[in-house]
Amino acid sequence: MNTRQKICLLCCLWFFLANTGSLWAKADARSFVWELSFAQGHQGLFKKGESLTFYVKISNTSQQVQQEKLYVKLWNKEKKTIYWAEKNVVLKPGQQVVLPIRCAVKQAGYYTVLATFARQHKALSTLYAAETLQPTMEIPADFDDFWQQTRTQLKNIPPQFQLKLQPQWSTPQYEVFLLEMKSWGGLTIRAWYRLPRLRHGKVPVMVQLQGLGSPLMPAKLLATDPLRGVPAHWAVLSLNIRGHGNSNDKIRLPWHQFFVWQILSREHYIYRAVLMDAVRAIDFVSSRPELDPNAVAVEGWSQGGGLALILTALDKRVKSCWADAPFLTDWRNHFALNAIHQTQLKQYLLLQNTPNAQLKVYRTLRYYDALHFVPRIQVPILMSIGLQDRTCFPLAALLAFKKIPYSAKKIVIYPYAEHRAGASLQTRREKFQWLKAQWPHKATIL
Repeated sequence: MNTRQKICLLCCLWFFLANTGSLWAKADARSFVWELSFAQGHQGLFKKGESLTFYVKISNTSQQVQQEKLYVKLWNKEKKTIYWAEKNVVLKPGQQVVLPIRCAVKQAGYYTVLATFARQHKALSTLYAAETLQPTMEIPADFDDFWQQTRTQLKNIPPQFQLKLQPQWSTPQYEVFLLEMKSWGGLTIRAWYRLPRLRHGKVPVMVQLQGLGSPLMPAKLLATDPLRGVPAHWAVLSLNIRGHGNSNDKIRLPWHQFFVWQILSREHYIYRAVLMDAVRAIDFVSSRPELDPNAVAVEGWSQGGGLALILTALDKRVKSCWADAPFLTDWRNHFALNAIHQTQLKQYLLLQNTPNAQLKVYRTLRYYDALHFVPRIQVPILMSIGLQDRTCFPLAALLAFKKIPYSAKKIVIYPYAEHRAGASLQTRREKFQWLKAQWPHKATIL
């Protein structure tokens, strides 16, 4: 066969492939539907001795045989690769395959698996042997004394509660009031107080604590708000801590500066005042004759979740707590895992130009870690986490949950959820159903 014949043959072959397709068509992301998951019904947590097991389900949705490579990588919280593999996948038209990925690890901790297929990337995070992990900071010897002194100082500040009716927020079911009160340092903080119009005796009350940088508005009804809705016969106090919502007239900090503000001093760290704002909210609800002192619940998400845990430990007037994806928990691991918060801390410390700043930071944070408060909780507590949360990593909540001694506790794990774990009307209703079971003497929880 001469050169001209070879060229002619190649051209014919190219024309055939271009018009009729090849035996193995060039893979295209549109030719596949695939997902990375845990086993069906698995929560995504693996106990010591178990292999980390994931599944890749791939479907060929095209009309041709398709070939593509699957790449898998597993790394730990230090971003060190622990496992790497690749597999050639050939699928007939309409064919589906489920490929298991099993990784044996030895060290307890946080792991992430990344699967790459057809130029798409999907990741899942998990925890291995979380039941064996311990907090990374020791509780200071004068921890209780520090917080007792702080509470005493707050008591010396008259609250000067003032309520102003807000007709624009009120409905036929409830009235809404603007609450103003003096808190730590004599600063005025504000909250929205929702009170049912129809009351048969004393009513339960929910105290709501907010996420970092998120203003709180008057709470809506359970049927209309999957995040913060509360049944109409409940009273609700939606607190705006200093620097948030309508309590930011004196302190105005962007969210990325708020949580590091004056972090080098345990006396002046912003969360000392914030926690006393939360205690002041409990002072208010405890002063109201229309509220049931045995039915005071607190709830919060993210920053609010951490505040709810700490407040419940600090103040025995709180009778139940809901804490979702809590912040202010396991600080050392938090800064190691959350790159954005780590960067904000470094930038703040550079501006301070203080010797041994990192050491001073963790000396302060020992007094503000929810892990050091939760062993004092003696009331029903409900927590939730999203295992894929990259803001408040789930390990912190699991450590906190383990340290709560009270038996009436529950944690709900959403294996595929991120920071807004459990944000649905159904799960909101389930929370109140859970609380009704913990407070059987309260017939009007729902």
